[in-house]
Amino acid sequence: PIEIPDNYAALSIECKRYHFRDGMVEERLKAIVRSQAQMKPVTDEGKAQANGQVATISHKAWRDGVELPEFNVSQFTVDLGSGQLFAEMEQQVVGMSLGETKEFSLELPADYGAEELRGKILQFSLTLDNLQELVVPTIDDEFAKDLQFDDLNALKTRIEEDIRAHIQNMNDEEVEQNILKGLAEKINLDVPPAIVDQVIDEMITHSSLEEDMRKKALKDNKLRESLIPTARTRAKNTLMLWEIIKKENLTATEDETRQFYQENANKDEAQTSFDQLESQFKSELKESLTLKKTVAFIKTKSQIHFVDA
Repeated sequence: PIEIPDNYAALSIECKRYHFRDGMVEERLKAIVRSQAQMKPVTDEGKAQANGQVATISHKAWRDGVELPEFNVSQFTVDLGSGQLFAEMEQQVVGMSLGETKEFSLELPADYGAEELRGKILQFSLTLDNLQELVVPTIDDEFAKDLQFDDLNALKTRIEEDIRAHIQNMNDEEVEQNILKGLAEKINLDVPPAIVDQVIDEMITHSSLEEDMRKKALKDNKLRESLIPTARTRAKNTLMLWEIIKKENLTATEDETRQFYQENANKDEAQTSFDQLESQFKSELKESLTLKKTVAFIKTKSQIHFVDA
């Protein structure tokens, strides 16, 4: 049996808090406009410009004459002026002609991911394979109407609503994960290997992999081994919460489950009323909501200190 200490919910945790900020709507709007942009081939005589073009590049890199395989890139597409490339590398690309190859040296940033390469000077050979002009739509009411909105203000309102909802979800997830981490430090629990294996099976089965890839992944011992830490944590979290549910006699009522379904159903699911759902799906919804209620219950007993993200 799992022993739940009486003071299990007396947690003191620190959580990041994310905020909506000025400029977020415009940033998202620009991304939407970029996704609707069309490409126009640049002629053979054209040269790469600092903005408004999409370049396809290939490159290799060496350090002290030794080739670095991790820098071998083929047919990589970048929006010039978007910051996708190192600033110094983009400066080299600007002005190149289609099909041209250029060799140059570049000092990697001091905060580069691989610590051993931070601040090191590499020699690059880069080829401009393709160049296209970005034809971006004008941001106006007509653009919004093309996306099924009444006008630009309606589109911006929806974007802001989506961003705020996403931020709220991030904040909720941050609190939940820190509550679970705090519980795990108080509750001594060894998860049986068989349960960890079962969770790994579920992780792979419900992944976005194609069916044939999922079948192979289920038998991939190296992959399964890499999933053990995550699976063990998920299993422990679930076991802890169900013990707390029993201890506190917590549950989600049918009316609460019905409301939860109505508020979270996607467009396809919304075509089916709650009463038409299969009993197994209803049961899964109730379990999911009961777990959420349990985390919310623990939250009311905990001291949470927020720091701005």
